[in-house]
Amino acid sequence: MEQFKWTLFYSEFATSLLKYAESREELIKKVKEIYQKANMKLPTLEKDNNIVDIDPFTVFGLFNKGITDANRIAILNQIKELFNMSAEVPTIFDGIPVLNNMSATFYYFVDDREPKDIDNLWSLFKFAITLADTNEAESEFINAFNTVIAQRGVSWNITMGLYWIRPQTFINLDARNRKLLENNQGRFKPELDTVKLLKKMVTAENYLLIMAKVKEVMTEYESFPELSFDAWKTSNEDAEAFYGEKNEYWPSLAEYDPHLTKEDWKKYLLEVEIPNHPSPMKMLKGIIELGGEASCKQLAKKFGGHSSAYVGCTMNLGRRVKKYFNLPPCMDGEQERYFPFPFYGKPIDDEEGHSYIYKIRPQLLEALKELDLSKFDPYYEEGENEMTNVPKNTILYGPPGTGKTYNTVVYAVAVIENKSVESIKA
Repeated sequence: MEQFKWTLFYSEFATSLLKYAESREELIKKVKEIYQKANMKLPTLEKDNNIVDIDPFTVFGLFNKGITDANRIAILNQIKELFNMSAEVPTIFDGIPVLNNMSATFYYFVDDREPKDIDNLWSLFKFAITLADTNEAESEFINAFNTVIAQRGVSWNITMGLYWIRPQTFINLDARNRKLLENNQGRFKPELDTVKLLKKMVTAENYLLIMAKVKEVMTEYESFPELSFDAWKTSNEDAEAFYGEKNEYWPSLAEYDPHLTKEDWKKYLLEVEIPNHPSPMKMLKGIIELGGEASCKQLAKKFGGHSSAYVGCTMNLGRRVKKYFNLPPCMDGEQERYFPFPFYGKPIDDEEGHSYIYKIRPQLLEALKELDLSKFDPYYEEGENEMTNVPKNTILYGPPGTGKTYNTVVYAVAVIENKSVESIKA
């Protein structure tokens, strides 16, 4: 099918990467060349972007994350040229899951990962292609898969990576696909409890079992790309029915739904934020004035103050919401995020540079519109949110018992809230 022609390009590119398993320096040079020739900025792939090693799934992640189709095609054109590929560059990307830009590598940076982490990813890559192409090396694949999922930076995203490299063989188990499978639980029983099985990251054995059972019972899909595309459509249709528009922000309802109603939000705002936390209320009113969505840079430009103060507001607001409602964590890979409780988000590139847009959740927006916010002026007032007087590389010295731990918290809050240490202590 025309819409899934991308599978040919992706499979060929995966095969072409095999020869770089022992020539990673050469692969890193090619990755840099791709961006130079495409006249694009290389994303951050390592601490200070001093790339010392790279895995094949992260290479695929370069063009399977939150970027425009135009940029994706520009990258693929350079890949086709630099890797001497024969497959046609795709222009339709139906059924392709993408990474969150904030977690676009399959490894932690050099100081935080284990020495063999990237080697292990290459092993899984090689055994996965062997298993897909020859139906051999299943035990080696299982061992490699189970090794990799124990590493930092790896979770459900590895199933996306396997799907990219051999989309006709491996199933993508991102949040949308897991939701689709859970909604079809009745078709798998009594042999397989998908709801229970997909509550946590699967082992290799269960991953292969799910693939086999999906092929057996969900015969309306001729391929995993068809299933993945249908999961995406279903998720967007649910969002469109709920919001009246397609939801392009992260997380989708399938990925995380706090299940908070307008009345829940009104009660929370009246009890917690309005009487105790004016800064987040000013920020929320400012976002409303900008149309219900804005980046922290846009808020600072429009209303004054520093963007870091708004970043602090989003995080602290999210923390309080989570605690008040006792919500389960919203995970982005292995990183817990707090802004998704009151907001959706997505990265953008605009006249302010690289930013992150926050969109107020519709139930919260409805609650805000029914409350009296007249006393909250979104404009920055001199002295109210004064610039922090704490350098961000401050080191606190002193013997035990002199208050280093206490002051570390005070100084950190001063930086996040963009206030003076004196105002935080007060």
